Amino acid sequence: MICSSKGHMIEKKWEIFLCTCVYLAVALLAISDTGVQVFLLHTGIGNSRILRKIAIALLFFKVFGTRYTKKEFFLIFPIMVMALYNYRVSGNTYCIYNILTIACVKNIDFYKLFKVLFWSTLSALTIISVLSLMNIGGEVALTKEFGRDKIQTRYCFGMYHPNVWHQAVSRCVVFGVLGYRNKMKWYQFGCVFVLSYVAYLLSLSRTGLLATMLFLGFIVLYEYFPNIVKSIRTKIAIFISAMAVYGVYFYFIYDFSVNTSEISMIFNQKFTNNRMVQAVYYLRMHPASIWGQSIRDDGTVFDCGFLRMFYESGYIFGILIVAALLLLFCYSLKYNYGDYVAVILFMMLYGLFEAPTMTRPSYNILIFLMGFAFFEFTLNNRKRQDEVSVKQ
Repeated sequence: MICSSKGHMIEKKWEIFLCTCVYLAVALLAISDTGVQVFLLHTGIGNSRILRKIAIALLFFKVFGTRYTKKEFFLIFPIMVMALYNYRVSGNTYCIYNILTIACVKNIDFYKLFKVLFWSTLSALTIISVLSLMNIGGEVALTKEFGRDKIQTRYCFGMYHPNVWHQAVSRCVVFGVLGYRNKMKWYQFGCVFVLSYVAYLLSLSRTGLLATMLFLGFIVLYEYFPNIVKSIRTKIAIFISAMAVYGVYFYFIYDFSVNTSEISMIFNQKFTNNRMVQAVYYLRMHPASIWGQSIRDDGTVFDCGFLRMFYESGYIFGILIVAALLLLFCYSLKYNYGDYVAVILFMMLYGLFEAPTMTRPSYNILIFLMGFAFFEFTLNNRKRQDEVSVKQ
C-alpha cells in the first residue's frame, strides 16, 4: 500500500514536471515570436532561433515522457513521422511545431496555459515598446503611404509594422480572455473593448480591430446572451457566413489568376490592400508543393495566412489542418463552446490577410484548441474544472 502511494506520488510529480516544461516552452515561443526576433531584426544583430530550439526540445521531451492511449498513439505517431519528413524535405519546422503542440496539451490546464501565453506575450510586447520609446530597437511610429493612397502616421512601438504590433495586442486580448474568462465581470469586458479600440487608433489596423471586436463580441454573446447563439438557426448562420466569406475571397483569387477582371482588381485594392496580387504573383514564381517549403530569400514575400500555410506546410498538411479546423468549428458550435467559436472566427478573419497569425508557433491559437479537442478535454476535464472554479 505504501509502495503504491509512493509510486502514485512520483507519477504525479513527473506529470507536473512535464506540464511545467510545456508552460516554459510556450512562454519561450511567445517571447521569441513577439520580442526577441523583432528586436534582433531592428538592431542588426541577426536572427537567433535559440529560444525556439529550446522550446521545441522541451516539447519533444513532454511528448516522450507522456503516456498516450493506443488510439492517441496511432493517430499522433504517423503524423509526427510525416512532419519530420516534411522538415527533412522543406527545411520548415511549421508542421513539427503544430503536431508537437497538439500532442503536448494532454494533461495541460487550459486556463493556466493561456495565462502563461498572456503574461509572456504581454511582457515581451511591453519591453519592446519601452525600448523603442528609449530609441533602442525599432521606431515608435512610421509615417508613409501604406497602400491607402494617403500618407499616414501609424504607431508600431518597436515592431517593424503597425499591423504586427496590433497583432501582438490582439493576441494579448485573446490569451487574457481565454485565461481569465471564468473570473471576468461585464465591466472588465467593457474595458477590453475600449483598450482594443485605443490600439486601433494608434495602429490604424482595420483587420486587427475587426478580428478583435469579432472575438470579443462572440465571447460576450456566449457569456451573457447564450439563447441567441445556441439556437440551431444561429449556428447554421454562423457557419454559412464564415464559409461564404472564404468562398468569395477564393473566388476573387481564382478570377484574378485566370481573367484578371476589373472587379477582382477592385477587390484586391479595396479589401486586401494588394495582398491578393502579391500572393498570386509569388505562387506563380514559386508554386506550392506536396511537402511544403520555406519562403525564398530573394526579396519576395506574401501575406494571406491560409495561402501561406499551404505554401509552408504543403498540400498534405494544409488539407489536414483545414479539415481539422472545419471539424473543430462544427464541434464547437454543436457543444456551445463560445471561446472556441470566438477564436476560430478571429483566426479565420486574420488568416485572410496576415501570414504570421497562421505560420508562427505562438501566433496560431487554433493549434492549441485542436490539441485540447483532440484529447476530449472540453467534453470531460474542462467541464469539471469550470465547476470547481465556480465553487471556489
